[in-house]
Amino acid sequence: MLRAAFIVPLVIYVTRILYRFFIWKRKTAHLPCYGPAGIFGYYYTAVRYTFHSVECMQDAISKYNGRPFIMPTLINGAILVAGPQYIDFLRKSDDSIFSQKAAIQEATQLDYTLDPHQLKNPYAIGILLGEVTREIDKYIPDIVDETVLALDAALPFAKTNQVSVPLFHSMTSMIARVVNRSFVGPELCRDQDYIRASIRYAQTFIMYGMVLKLFPGFMKSSVYALLAALFGGKEEPARHLLPHLANYIKQREEGKRSTTIVEALIAASGENAEQLTMRVIALDFGSIHTLLVSIVVTQTLFELAAMTPPDVELIRSEVEDVLSQEGSWTKSALSRCSRLDSLLREVGRLHGVTIFSHERRTVQDAAFPDGIAVPGDTMVSVINLAVHLDPNIYPDPQKFDAFRFYRMRTAGDQDVKYDLATIDSNNYLLFGLGRHACAGRFFAAAVLKLVIATILLKYDVTLPEGVGKRPKNKVFSGVIVPADRARVKFTKRDSVKLPSTSCSL
Repeated sequence: MLRAAFIVPLVIYVTRILYRFFIWKRKTAHLPCYGPAGIFGYYYTAVRYTFHSVECMQDAISKYNGRPFIMPTLINGAILVAGPQYIDFLRKSDDSIFSQKAAIQEATQLDYTLDPHQLKNPYAIGILLGEVTREIDKYIPDIVDETVLALDAALPFAKTNQVSVPLFHSMTSMIARVVNRSFVGPELCRDQDYIRASIRYAQTFIMYGMVLKLFPGFMKSSVYALLAALFGGKEEPARHLLPHLANYIKQREEGKRSTTIVEALIAASGENAEQLTMRVIALDFGSIHTLLVSIVVTQTLFELAAMTPPDVELIRSEVEDVLSQEGSWTKSALSRCSRLDSLLREVGRLHGVTIFSHERRTVQDAAFPDGIAVPGDTMVSVINLAVHLDPNIYPDPQKFDAFRFYRMRTAGDQDVKYDLATIDSNNYLLFGLGRHACAGRFFAAAVLKLVIATILLKYDVTLPEGVGKRPKNKVFSGVIVPADRARVKFTKRDSVKLPSTSCSL
């Protein structure tokens, strides 16, 4: 009985894989495919790409010189990779043919991993782009306050003024707490069970989507139930969020209000506690990108730890000067931290989070502007590497240069063009481009700047003794993450008092 329960899904899975391969091969015969020919060559390349994504992609970029090509992958199927010359076309395309919604649905399997209501009524995107971005100043004191408290919890100083911690793990927990302070308030953001559940969901969400899309529709509910039982799912964070939000809605009816993003969501929609729970989970991962912020903070601290003390001091002194002149953290003060912004933008350029961006799925047969046919139901993407590592755009692109964008900013008259959250240029793709760019990028950028600025003011950050350079990233199937076991040493500095917060730094 158990053997049959294992063999039947396996046979269905393998049959589906073979069927999809031969159908796909017939539809894309006119497009070059990276790697050896035939089904065995396809899956050999897909396995190689899984563990050597950057090398495969760089070789393909050189081989095809900007022409579209197929990159076989185990997890995402066959991806049609478009060169940088197609960025404008994809950015301006609507969802009627090259659809981002279809790409998101395919990649994340939202009907199972979250809630189909999220894409059908995405009103929260407007809240993030509008009210939250316009009124970012009202969230800043809470972000700074929670950053200080979360750092105190994440860095267990004993009797000395130094501590070494596994950085990625520590920053992931800290950022989840800081972001959720603005989302749901201090009580729930300090609930360690909720924070662990939300992190676990963020880490498994994409993996579940990758697995589910390999199975036919009638099996997906059962497969998701099995995955959730083994590794946890949306039900875990929802178990904490639902009673909290139900209580908040009740208090709100009694006239109480808070400075949280949940307050803005309720005011705009009137959703009940169940709907709001799924909305918060979706935004926490999909629009604010808590995991992305954690990754960028970690990568930034690795770079700061490897930088020379004089270069670090240039960034720190800028932060101190801005605070001295402004008197408190505000949106205006953050915009004046040009070196800090350049540091973060360079981290996003060189390290990023994925080697792909601009994912679209064709909902019908289509074509690129140059006439190249693109079959329906094809995943199309742009390679970040082809842009971010282009020496014609960024001189010496493999080198980390913390002040690269600072020099660009000070040399020209388009100051805002080089802000971390700016998406006007086709030369920077961390947050996407066009109307489908990350809606929470302004909030995420504010969190990034405030967290790094606070750390710079409170601590010296260095690599452990005997470690001469920052740890190498891990890349799996195109996803880039920091070394998860690498440690960084924090040394306490003299306290700095910020009048805008309830905490002394």
